[in-house]
Amino acid sequence: MVFPSLQEIGVMDLVITAFNYFPYESTVDIISNSGPYIMYANNLVNDESGNNNQMIDYNESILLSVGLTNAGADDAINVNASVITNSEFISFSDDEEFYGDIPSEDTVSVNDGFAFDVLSSIPDGSLIGFTVTATDESGRGLWESSFELTAHAPNISYTSFIIDDSNANNNGRLDPGENADIIVEMQNAGSATAFNVMGNLSTDASEITINNSEITYGDLAAGETYSATYNVTVSDDAEDGITVFFNVDYIADYGINATAQFSTYVGLIPILVMDFSSEVTTASEMQNCFTNLNVGAETMDGSLPLDLEKYKSVFVILGAYPNNYVLTEAEGQMLSDYLDQGGRLYMEGADTWAFDDATPVHEKFKINGLADGSSDISRIIGYTDGWLQGYDFGFEGVNNYIDKLAPLEDAQVILQNEAPGYATTISYENETYKTIGSSVDFGGLVEDEGWTKDGLMAEYLYFFGVDYFWTDINENELSEIELKTFPNPFSNHVDISLMLKENQSTEISIYSLNGKKMSTLYSGELSNGKHKFSWDAKDSPAGIYIYNVKTATKNYTGKLVLTK
Repeated sequence: MVFPSLQEIGVMDLVITAFNYFPYESTVDIISNSGPYIMYANNLVNDESGNNNQMIDYNESILLSVGLTNAGADDAINVNASVITNSEFISFSDDEEFYGDIPSEDTVSVNDGFAFDVLSSIPDGSLIGFTVTATDESGRGLWESSFELTAHAPNISYTSFIIDDSNANNNGRLDPGENADIIVEMQNAGSATAFNVMGNLSTDASEITINNSEITYGDLAAGETYSATYNVTVSDDAEDGITVFFNVDYIADYGINATAQFSTYVGLIPILVMDFSSEVTTASEMQNCFTNLNVGAETMDGSLPLDLEKYKSVFVILGAYPNNYVLTEAEGQMLSDYLDQGGRLYMEGADTWAFDDATPVHEKFKINGLADGSSDISRIIGYTDGWLQGYDFGFEGVNNYIDKLAPLEDAQVILQNEAPGYATTISYENETYKTIGSSVDFGGLVEDEGWTKDGLMAEYLYFFGVDYFWTDINENELSEIELKTFPNPFSNHVDISLMLKENQSTEISIYSLNGKKMSTLYSGELSNGKHKFSWDAKDSPAGIYIYNVKTATKNYTGKLVLTK
């Protein structure tokens, strides 16, 4: 190749291309054809005062040898050089060195000529840019060149945790009254050793006692993992389904530290929403309800998780034509197995009961799919004598080929289409499991005065035995009891009065707004008639509390305001 003659010294970009090849790119130093020209050649890291691995590590004092080459045509006489960096993590104690003469086409290095300290806070993998400036006695040139070195530091971090309750019920989760181990894994993802690592586990949850909160891990080499076992005790009165947050803090020598947070449920996770639909709004509407009812829920799409047994209830949303999902045989078997283990299952789909092929789980709902149906949903109302009697909703959901349903033995219609009249939602329970099957989408229900989706979901959760805490009383004209609270707001004590129309098994409890049970005022059989119970709150802080009255068939909640 022939290049035109160059008129200026400096750096030129060199790009070489060819057909069907990746281009090659580089830079070329353009120097004068007369006089000396000094440039960086090599380096040698001396960290004998540290770990002596010839690399730049955090919290080390480095002696640096830098070789300089004279690429010019003449010798460089009495060369002086300096090395600087703009890195905030490097502090030079010696940044100048006398090199003497450097003959043409020769390289000179000053052993341990430069010295600097590395801060312990330098991030792992940092590229430290150094600039070398050289001059000679002639003053004919001031030459600059540069090089980079990589810094090495630890990077300790939390990775995962598992619960080992093999000395209790061995179900892999924390349960009320249980003592268990939480095995927390961490790693040093950095490229340098962390020394004298310690881990501290803490939580603000009053229901959890950590029996060995601080553990010494020792030194952790680059890439090494470590699992620490913390022993915890769950209080006997911990509420099933509450979320507990843990903080794990790591410290090591030279100021290395890290922090992370993870969470787990106590007992069974209250709800899993399995959303296979792509058009109905049921999943999002249900999540709104769960938020308003202060109950924890997870939402997934795609594939059923293999560990369904960790959920107290599962809500499966299959959607409606033309975007409905057809449950597979394998998925139906998984859900059937879940029910055999005592699960609670809600399944919603417009075509799953009559048009689609049945799977092993369908027969457990005790639902007879009478017909594929049409587009004739008008209003959804509570079935006469069913446990949702009186409920009344409009409907603006997907109204295509809604299956018409009928109950089989021991199943119960709870919701129906008003006109033409046919069952749309059926419940069933036996000694092992409970189910609710629906052909209309929950998200399409239109609330009316006195009838809300929150209230309907509260009924579903009560049937499933999933605790919730709702700040609105579920009042309607068919209430089996009359409830009054006085005074409310109150300063020291409040009376809860109720009138029963028949003898009922009744439990009356007080909860804090975050779900902690403060008091059980009564638990047992009550005769029909008027009853009054008092809660003495003089030792409780001011705030909002929830009262909960459970009977054999209903669940009533309301708000109490304590002032001081």
